[in-house]
Amino acid sequence: MVKIVIPVDGKDSDNARIFPHIGKAPFFASVEISDEGKVEKITYMENKGQHFGGRGRPAIIIAESGANALIVKNMGPRGINMIKSHGIKVLTCKSQTLKEAINEFLKNETTPLEEPCKEAEHPF
Repeated sequence: MVKIVIPVDGKDSDNARIFPHIGKAPFFASVEISDEGKVEKITYMENKGQHFGGRGRPAIIIAESGANALIVKNMGPRGINMIKSHGIKVLTCKSQTLKEAINEFLKNETTPLEEPCKEAEHPF
């Protein structure tokens, strides 16, 4: 079983759009995939991180979900390092929706995110 997490703008369908800023994503879709490559379960976690006045960081929320991988459009250097420090792979995709990203992952078309986005100027 593999669990991937994807930041999304809604929790109503697999057509939810991938949210471009992980810290401000309203939800994280947690997708459980069997060893045979079948989607077993999709659950949604509300992002109650610091950007929303809550406690904790998205990296902690994602790590506590038991994720093996995070799929994003892009991410800043601090976020990448925080996710990787929990032993979670950071992948990027070309997809726009949750459903497309899952299919891209299943086809082994996602790629490791090596270069952070240049727009990320968050203070350390």
